[in-house]
Amino acid sequence: MLGYLFIPAFHKPKPIAAAVAPPVPPKQQVAKVEGPPQKSAAAAAKVAEAAKQELVPVKEKKEIPAKAMPVKMASAAQPVKRMASPAKKTDEIKEDEKVVTKATDNEKIDILYNEAQIALQAGRFGEAKRIYLSILAVKPDHVEALNNLGVIAVQDGNSREALFYFKKILEFQKTYPKAYNNIGLLMMGEGDKRLAEEYFRKAIVMEPDSVEPYLNLSALLRSDGRSEEAARLLEIPIQKKVRNPAVFLSYAIIQDTMGKTEDAIRYYRQYLSTVKSSEARKEVIERLRFLEENRNPERR
Repeated sequence: MLGYLFIPAFHKPKPIAAAVAPPVPPKQQVAKVEGPPQKSAAAAAKVAEAAKQELVPVKEKKEIPAKAMPVKMASAAQPVKRMASPAKKTDEIKEDEKVVTKATDNEKIDILYNEAQIALQAGRFGEAKRIYLSILAVKPDHVEALNNLGVIAVQDGNSREALFYFKKILEFQKTYPKAYNNIGLLMMGEGDKRLAEEYFRKAIVMEPDSVEPYLNLSALLRSDGRSEEAARLLEIPIQKKVRNPAVFLSYAIIQDTMGKTEDAIRYYRQYLSTVKSSEARKEVIERLRFLEENRNPERR
């Protein structure tokens, strides 16, 4: 789950040949960010369990694919797209008829953020965390850095630290949808389904084109025995022509669980058309073959 994310899981970049050295944090701090709480072993175990993909009960000999209801952590994993040209990287300040140049704070932060993203996407989480913290030393309200620190904390199994960062985001920006999705995921891991549902729904309202909260809320609804509602929820991105393999697979699993064989077959096929990995396809192919061989003869 977290590998997606952002975490939406994380995106899967091409391997980075050389490590990017973390920058030296700025000597002067504009503001101080309060440190996160210490790691809780019990909470870490709960979040690690929640971060695993939900297992689906076995059904007959060819069981429903087990890796079918993904939980997705939403990460701000894309580098800053706008990189200033060398001619625009400095501001001119006149001092005693002399022109002094210095980099602007925003561009320094953009450079640091991009370095952190490279480290994050390459799986160098410790390095990425150091750079994000150096960004917060200059700009404590940098919500993307805060969000990705939370995602890294989840990856480390530290739910208390992750919750600290996600809630810190909402102190600065109450309309940041990724924070709501990620807090919902943590609440789901803690077993607070009511609160988790509330956060997932807020994330969907704020960012209706984001797939992660739809997947997470549908998994929660299904675990609560609300399969019909879960199916209707996933039909929203499907009707928007979103070609996301996790959406297709989750929807197929829900239909399969409810005994709607034809719909299950259709969306298992949709999933297979969007996934190339032989390992990911194997279990679904077995289930699809079983359903096709045992479907109603009149529908063949």
